[in-house]
Amino acid sequence: MRQIAQNANVSFELHTLGWEAFQNLCGVVLREVLGQTVTVFSPTRDVGQDGAFQGNWRQRNKETYTGRFVLQCKFSSNRDASFALSDLGDELKKVRTLAAKGLCETYLVITNAKLSGEADTKIRKAFTAVPGIKFFDAFGREWITQQIRQSRRLRAFVPRIYGLGDLSQIIDERVYRQTDEILQSWKDNLAKFVPTDAHHRSVRALLDHGFVLLLGEPMAGKSTIAAALALAAADQWKCVPIFATAPDELKLHWNPDEPHQFFWVDDAFGQIQFEPALAAGWNRVFPHMVSAIRNGARVLFTSRTYVYRAAVKH
Repeated sequence: MRQIAQNANVSFELHTLGWEAFQNLCGVVLREVLGQTVTVFSPTRDVGQDGAFQGNWRQRNKETYTGRFVLQCKFSSNRDASFALSDLGDELKKVRTLAAKGLCETYLVITNAKLSGEADTKIRKAFTAVPGIKFFDAFGREWITQQIRQSRRLRAFVPRIYGLGDLSQIIDERVYRQTDEILQSWKDNLAKFVPTDAHHRSVRALLDHGFVLLLGEPMAGKSTIAAALALAAADQWKCVPIFATAPDELKLHWNPDEPHQFFWVDDAFGQIQFEPALAAGWNRVFPHMVSAIRNGARVLFTSRTYVYRAAVKH
């Protein structure tokens, strides 16, 4: 049996993300953890603000803040980098200008570098001393790592996370053993995966409805998204992925006493051209699939767009 080393102090290779991917991660963290969607600015001429928000911000399970919020992401490609006040010298100058114009009442910094308590105190003192700044907070690598560990939903929206650490540290040993082959075979791909609108909509569909149909032309990335969703399902609901190639296989493997199942059906209506027998088969097992989803199973279909269009009338 494969031995898995468990480590309570989990770390992720955040320094390998690159600046743009890290900024995207920060946006998802803000939305999914802190409860607010921000406007993300261009990396050039951002005048000291990678993102901003205007209005009332009620942090989840915390107090409400009102006004103009500015987000700054500070990325380091150095794995062992430590964050210090000197890293924010230019930003401090820009913040004074923004605050003087009433454009920065709350200032948030997120970094993948280590943030010590001593450094946090110095940075906080410097920024809260700026006239017009009502609230300041800084989040370092340790905090980001904690959010990744605690939020399955966050990991689902940022599948690159699955390629940045030991998968056994995210998913329990039992599920890891059962899905070892698929997780490892897709790990390198997911480390380079850039989430798209199709991926985000697919995650929401699985979360809200338990079913998603991915349509696209050959080599459009359907399988990559499907693999990310399979990993998210294993992580989110401890689902064991089941690869079904025909309608009867879904009926055969669905276990009403085991709600945590994820059915992945590639080319559901035919691999190269529409196959009427498959459409008839799905019509036949449709009640079983609906019941499985109602009981907690998740189902993913992929299909080439032209094949699906031919199948619709059936």
